[in-house]
Amino acid sequence: MRDEAPARNLCMEFWRGKHFAYLNQDGGVNYQATVSPEKPQHRFRLSRNFIFDIIEREVSRSIQRVPGYEVSASTTEPMDYYAAKTSEKVARYGYDKWGLRDATEETVRFALNQDMGFAWPYFDNTKGTVIDPEQGIAEGEICIELYGPNEVFWEPGVKYAQSAWMGIQQAKPLEEVQAMTPLKLKADASAGFKDTNRTKQSENLCLVTNYFERPTIQNSEGTWLVIVQGKVIDEKAYPVVDSKKQVLDEPLLVPLSYAMDPDSDTDVGLTRHLIDPMRTVNDCIAKQLEWKNLCLNPQFIMRNGVWKGAKRNDAPGMIYKVFGNSDIQIIPVPPIPPELEQMKQAAVDDMYRIAAQNEPPSQVESGKGLQAFESIQERRAAFISKLAQFHSALMRRCLLLVQTYYTEERLLTIQGRYGPEILSAFKGADLHSQVDVTVRPASLEPRTKDGVRQELMNLTQMFPGAFSPEQVMAAMDQGSGEKLIESYEQDVRRAHEVIQKIKFGPEVLFNESKRPLAPGEGMTTDPLTGQETPIMEPIEGPDAQPILDEKGRPQMTPMVEAPGWLPRPFDNIPVQKKVFEDFMKTPDFDMLDNGMKAACFQYYAALEEGEARKAQKAQMQQAQMAQNMGEQNAARPTPNGDKPLPSMPALT
Repeated sequence: MRDEAPARNLCMEFWRGKHFAYLNQDGGVNYQATVSPEKPQHRFRLSRNFIFDIIEREVSRSIQRVPGYEVSASTTEPMDYYAAKTSEKVARYGYDKWGLRDATEETVRFALNQDMGFAWPYFDNTKGTVIDPEQGIAEGEICIELYGPNEVFWEPGVKYAQSAWMGIQQAKPLEEVQAMTPLKLKADASAGFKDTNRTKQSENLCLVTNYFERPTIQNSEGTWLVIVQGKVIDEKAYPVVDSKKQVLDEPLLVPLSYAMDPDSDTDVGLTRHLIDPMRTVNDCIAKQLEWKNLCLNPQFIMRNGVWKGAKRNDAPGMIYKVFGNSDIQIIPVPPIPPELEQMKQAAVDDMYRIAAQNEPPSQVESGKGLQAFESIQERRAAFISKLAQFHSALMRRCLLLVQTYYTEERLLTIQGRYGPEILSAFKGADLHSQVDVTVRPASLEPRTKDGVRQELMNLTQMFPGAFSPEQVMAAMDQGSGEKLIESYEQDVRRAHEVIQKIKFGPEVLFNESKRPLAPGEGMTTDPLTGQETPIMEPIEGPDAQPILDEKGRPQMTPMVEAPGWLPRPFDNIPVQKKVFEDFMKTPDFDMLDNGMKAACFQYYAALEEGEARKAQKAQMQQAQMAQNMGEQNAARPTPNGDKPLPSMPALT
């Protein structure tokens, strides 16, 4: 493993705005002098921290949206399916409760500035409601510990995810470490943390190493050693376990990096690539200010005379006296070389190009030019994909902890789209091991006003008539179509859920309990008369068989419930149809058995039938409106009270 700690520390200094830092031959961080007398009076060493702006933009984009957690059921059992939906709710609850937003923000900063960031989710039984005050045991809660790469080490020459062992080194207060062991300890953290910015140097800190070995065939429990000053003070099993507290062969920490380095065991961040152009920017700014001091300071030249007045100063209205026939002139001031500004701007553009944060050039109007610009911005997709994997792995580990340690009933209040939702008497066992979390990169993509407008235009073109003109115009005017797009995403997700149920077996979909009729259901319209009549269904007896009348015909009653799987009147049918049409063109559909294919066709037919009913109802309403307008025109009185006569035929 390469020792990248000095370079990472330099990156952190540049992010903080200390741009005159450099690495000495010993790998330490030194600073150039920025004040006199170490430098000449006319020289400047000022900086403009574009690195901070670039990094904070990336951080802001990374935490702008809440991840869209999706949990897939591992079996075809309906109970597991609904347990997976419960896991999704718990994930939304935990995002706020466990501080995952702040954890993501800090981890992203580590990944950008120091190449990699690490998160360790664990269960702390001292948090929450106190159960046993004497022993200091509480209900417990999930916590997230975060680390930078200067605190984490693993097997040299191996990527972190494949390493069989890893360790964490931290400087902790001596009193805290001393309470863990009867051994007499001394402060020694300064020797191992010479250049670490994460921990403050102090004589009262002790270096603690946590060493972990993943489980193997020979050691199925794995190893966790706590080492202080070369001595093991505690030994435990590997702390990654499943719901049955069986040790899992998975990396302890959840990593995040900006870009992969295929030739190193560590990845690379963004800041290290911005240092050289940042130095160029600062150099140009310093030279511009030096030019101002040397050349933009107006001075006089006097010929054939003697200066007898006060010494020149910058007081306004000052009068100077000159004896003799002197010719006083102001020395011409040359302009600042424009090349300095051009070099500075080119370096700034290079920085934003490296970070894929360029604004579209105003002079670029051609489609090819805009396409080239968009291709630069698409490079961010790789980091967004890594961020989605980080959220998936982190939440999966959190849900495993929930299932293992949430043994007492809890009341979870989840802030959903439409207000709070409460899970009462919840236990971790309610998850039924359904913790297979997926976060799609699209759910993390930041949304700008222009991007939302473009997405709205695409939706209206793909699904004409699916959204009312008032909805689209209001969303485009505000530049924020979150609710409109959320509605579209919910219809897409419902179609995906129906497909998932069919894959589990058609009975999972069609055996759903019946639901009350929604407004607009349960009635049929006569296409000739336009009259609506209730839809009739046979009356079933205790044995679920139709009850027959005296003539052997089934007794009928108006329908009061609809099958739970049936599309509802408020569903966006064009959107769901498009999802099903795309799915039925894939090889996944071809691999389904005939029963599953028939279920897909049946649901698609129900969508078409619902679409036809809506179209018929809209046509009937238009016809009724036209008829009413005709009757109103016919009944409208003429100025003289008589109905107008038909026009006479033309004579020519």
